[in-house]
Amino acid sequence: MGDLLRVLKGMTRTMDRGERVPRMDLEVALDLIENFAEKCHHTKEDKVVFPVLVTTSPTQGAFLAMRLDEGRRAGRRLVGALPALVDGVVAGEPSVRSQFTRLLGSYVTILEDQLRQEDGELLPMMDEVLPSRITEAVSAEFSRIERDLSCAAGHARYETAIHDLADKYSHPSLFA
Repeated sequence: MGDLLRVLKGMTRTMDRGERVPRMDLEVALDLIENFAEKCHHTKEDKVVFPVLVTTSPTQGAFLAMRLDEGRRAGRRLVGALPALVDGVVAGEPSVRSQFTRLLGSYVTILEDQLRQEDGELLPMMDEVLPSRITEAVSAEFSRIERDLSCAAGHARYETAIHDLADKYSHPSLFA
């Protein structure tokens, strides 16, 4: 997910400098957000991790799940507005480009905050409160969701797309 965030930041910087980003790159980035970040990554947390956390830690876990869920919803609202702006961005309309980069930048900020919370709070809490049998069940459910959503088959495609965009919008050494 970190590589995707660096790409999105790089695209935002490119547009903020007044440079054009091809339609295909914008569409690939939006596809990555919708299908890689939202459907594959966040669905597993929304459908598996948060309910388990609420059950096993009704106070602290429920509060953390609620905070993360609120961030997800805010991010989805921002991303939902982006596709309608693509034509204006491609046409070089400065106000539309500015709105697009503002929304995309806000989305990146939300995801960065989410990742910090996941690494700093969610994963340590799960290690602390979940018995191994539940951890195994969570892992099995992740695999099932990936199969159902065809995430596993798409990971190579997503990684390739991220690296292709990284070559254009981020310093390649960040992704080595």
